[in-house]
Amino acid sequence: MIKKFIFFALLICLLLTTIFASNVDMLVTNTAPSLWVKFSTPEYIDVVNVTSCNFDEMLAAITLQGAYNQLQTATRIYTIQPLEDSVFWLNNAIPKNISVNWLNNLSSSGGLETLGLLLRQFGRYIRGAIVYDPKNIATINVATTMAGIDDAMVISPSLKSYAESFGIKILADLSSYHWKTDIDAYEWAVKNLLPETNTKMLIMLEPNIYG
Repeated sequence: MIKKFIFFALLICLLLTTIFASNVDMLVTNTAPSLWVKFSTPEYIDVVNVTSCNFDEMLAAITLQGAYNQLQTATRIYTIQPLEDSVFWLNNAIPKNISVNWLNNLSSSGGLETLGLLLRQFGRYIRGAIVYDPKNIATINVATTMAGIDDAMVISPSLKSYAESFGIKILADLSSYHWKTDIDAYEWAVKNLLPETNTKMLIMLEPNIYG
């Protein structure tokens, strides 16, 4: 009876030691898998009304927002659309110690002018732009993945010259890859982009829906 008690006590101690050691190792090496990106708290939020933007302008604005925000400076961009929902969260979810600044008014200006406002103020901080191929709408998903890896925005060919006028470097033009089908584009992405991404989670987005 005593031998069994000693055996189980040693077994429990061994298990506890193993668990404790693994937790210590996780803390020391910081190898714990993280599903969500941990952002620092900003001091300022610059709000931009993008309701007047068309599809390509909205895609460019939102991906510029993502590229800039993941740099985690003291300022974050918040593009809003639709107004009612966004203003509600601005008024009720932002801590009072964070300063909120509207870069344009509630009525908003033209879409291209709004994108220009963002490019003028934040474009110099990102690495560049990925151009998607309008002939293969799936390249929007490939482009957004590349943009997330490279701190870049996603633009259409029609906005290429406009973005370059603000000093935005074109990092890749996906029309040059000549993918004939969605599957071709996604197979390339799995082979070339998946190793550089978080494989703990897979999200499939409808490329026709920006944001």
